[in-house]
Amino acid sequence: MLKAENRFSLRYFRKEIETKGKSFRTPYFTILFLTDPKFLSPKFAFLISKKTLNLSVDRHSLKRKLSQIIRDELSDINPRLKVIIIPSFKSLTLNSLELKEALLYAISLCTL
Repeated sequence: MLKAENRFSLRYFRKEIETKGKSFRTPYFTILFLTDPKFLSPKFAFLISKKTLNLSVDRHSLKRKLSQIIRDELSDINPRLKVIIIPSFKSLTLNSLELKEALLYAISLCTL
């Protein structure tokens, strides 16, 4: 699990990021992000629907894998970001290394 300073609640900030932020798609993820110079550390949230994974156990497992990848690479991520990560059904076919590469590539596109 990510530290509290690197997480945010979708309940309170989802609308803000959807309206003020930008979004793009990769083959494995949809990324919504907002940059602001006031942010002191990067913040992430994961949105995994029942259409992607029906079982709660599987959704939480994927969320734990994604948050572990981000936690390991946190020092290399732009601190001015708030990011919502929405994995697609294709991301379920990836092994851990491929998932890490795909996620880091998607996050690197947020700074462009």
